[in-house]
Amino acid sequence: MATTKGTSHVYGIDQHTLSLTALSGPAAASGGRSSRFALSTLGTTSPDGHSEIHIISFDDPDQGNAQDTAALTATKHKHTAGLLAIHAVPWSPTQLVAVTGVSGTMRDSVLQVVELEGDNTNVLATLNVPEGCVRKAAVWPIMEGGGRIGVLSDAAIQVYNLDSSSFKSVWSAPQDDPPETLACHPSSAFLLSTTDGTALRSWDTRQPPASHATVTVECAHQGRIRALDYNPNVPHIVATGGDDGIVRLWDARKMQGPVTEVSEHSCWVYSVRFNPHHDQLLLTAGADGLVNLESVVSWSFARQVGTATAAAEEGDEPEYDEYEEEGERAVDGLVAQFDDHETSVYAAVWSVEDPWVFASLSFDGRLVINTVPREEKYKILL
Repeated sequence: MATTKGTSHVYGIDQHTLSLTALSGPAAASGGRSSRFALSTLGTTSPDGHSEIHIISFDDPDQGNAQDTAALTATKHKHTAGLLAIHAVPWSPTQLVAVTGVSGTMRDSVLQVVELEGDNTNVLATLNVPEGCVRKAAVWPIMEGGGRIGVLSDAAIQVYNLDSSSFKSVWSAPQDDPPETLACHPSSAFLLSTTDGTALRSWDTRQPPASHATVTVECAHQGRIRALDYNPNVPHIVATGGDDGIVRLWDARKMQGPVTEVSEHSCWVYSVRFNPHHDQLLLTAGADGLVNLESVVSWSFARQVGTATAAAEEGDEPEYDEYEEEGERAVDGLVAQFDDHETSVYAAVWSVEDPWVFASLSFDGRLVINTVPREEKYKILL
């Protein structure tokens, strides 16, 4: 069911949901392209244990919709297994990588590549992970070296190469503290970062197994780290979110400590996500039911370009803190807080097609689509 609450657009289903991903979209009625999001149900409330994938399309009226109203439509695709997670892939707009298990549990969980066809999904491949049951996966956004999927199981960190149809082990994890989350480097198909417990680790999968780890911070948070993302435009900047309710940004070139942190959540942080177009915008979401839109312009590509320009004019080496923007420009801090959810928010993602649109998903089956406030847009664009 689709509804509108103020400037928020809500799509709700009576099922448990954990996973959300953004898809590329077709031409929209506005003349632009629709924002498309895919959510998956766990299958825990289904009598047969099967899950569903819902594709939600959103046409933002700010982009020229003739009726000046948001158009929100949805389609549903049945999947004959429980779904723990789904991920968009760079090689096809109609395929997804899915982590499937028994009624949405990690029992006997495997990795699948599925195609959306009509009212159902077509399983193109089932990838049996050599070490353990699959917990999470992430797909590299580039095709360098063939399509590659990072996989976290309860026993190891592994990489699957679609060209060679083979797995490569990166790290055998301790049984009492398996890896929690992972993120693939946005511009190198061989680098990734993971978390386990309070530790943040970066890996170079081209190195021998004994030396895969390139950076390790053993106590990056006071509590388990549950969220991780690379800045897509400044890849040495990494964001983490933990059970301490704090979001921290790290510079992978000098990991003595975080470069900054924000603490707008009162409970566990489940999701952090940089805007792929305007990386000074960071989405965070957590168990307190809140979605926060943060400005981290000091650690963005926009600030880096400004810093380099200012430093070049003075004949100096660029440093982040050498450049001050003037006037009504974006500054670091909380831009907006959205309280449209009533339970824990497990995912928040940006639209692929519209840089100002984002969606969030809570456990109770509520998906909410929001937009960046206009005044913040103007600060960024003008």
